[in-house]
Amino acid sequence: MFIKTLSKKIMLTASLFMAAMAFTACSSDDDDNGGKAKLWPARSTSDNLWGYINEKGEMVITPKFTKANFFVNGLASVEVGNSKWFFIDTNGNIKSGNATFDEAKTFYNGYARVKKDGLYGLVDTNINYVIPPMFYHLDNVVANGLLMCKLSSSGKYCYVNTKGEKVIDYQFDDAFPFYDGVAAAVKIGNAWGLINSSGNIIVAPKYAELRYAGSNRYLFASEISSSTTGSYSCLYGLMDASGTEVVPAMYLGIDGDEYDTSGRFAAKNANGKWGFIDGNGNTIVDFAYNRVGEFLNGYGSVYAENGVGQIINTSGQPVLTLEKGEVSEGYHNGLIRIYKKQDDKGHGQTTYKYRNLEGKTVYMWVESY
Repeated sequence: MFIKTLSKKIMLTASLFMAAMAFTACSSDDDDNGGKAKLWPARSTSDNLWGYINEKGEMVITPKFTKANFFVNGLASVEVGNSKWFFIDTNGNIKSGNATFDEAKTFYNGYARVKKDGLYGLVDTNINYVIPPMFYHLDNVVANGLLMCKLSSSGKYCYVNTKGEKVIDYQFDDAFPFYDGVAAAVKIGNAWGLINSSGNIIVAPKYAELRYAGSNRYLFASEISSSTTGSYSCLYGLMDASGTEVVPAMYLGIDGDEYDTSGRFAAKNANGKWGFIDGNGNTIVDFAYNRVGEFLNGYGSVYAENGVGQIINTSGQPVLTLEKGEVSEGYHNGLIRIYKKQDDKGHGQTTYKYRNLEGKTVYMWVESY
């Protein structure tokens, strides 16, 4: 979950998560988890290894992993030791047989990206390769049957299908996935535009920044020149998949989670305050905050100057007040993961908690740094 601050927001290609284990945005409540019980990755309070808890905070899969991701389609990727990844089911049983990977991501639309011997490939839910490791970069998001990839560090980006067959040629200097299955943001030269799944240009490259922000909206940025200093800054707005600028470029920052469907977007006004707007630019939460956390699975967060945060619903109403200094990492299947640093200078300890919407902390652990 991103936390917006007064500093200028730059475009990111992935969400900001805690270092030890990714609280992945693609672990949305839409994931059926293979019809299994809801489980959350959690760190042991004794040996710093990761296991899985249930909604009561009971450790139901023994901590034995150095990293652990959320379950999707009844499978989770976990690491044992240094860069030895495999997949387990909700009983903690290994489902990838003798196959181990240098890296393994969370499933998305029935596929997961894996890394072996320095190259990326794709596996299905049977942990069989559908694309053998062959790409220098391969995105983890399969949408409309397409993945963004490139063959070398200096190469161009293209899009392939789930067999690894090229569908849209190598021609882009940077690119994003087809999150909504309709359009993808691509960079040609120094400008961003939109293409459809046939590779045809929908929006000619002309934007300083452009990426999918969830809920059928794309955030875009137009550069504004300062006549006095000669410098450039950006104003942000929202467009739809056809390229229509639904919300004009008038904000100092806009963001939304690619996987969220709530239609709520964080926005920063001319006074440097954050609030939330909907996909048409209507204010949902007043611009009164120094920082906010994106909506995911129906809940976002706002933080007052005194350091006290609140979890809010899509109507902007508070549903839970956090303790001073606590920050939400996101809501997933009934629990919110929260952290609190001992200080802001990178010293001491960070406390992590899982808390339900009734305000009860069901599990917690402490990490030193």
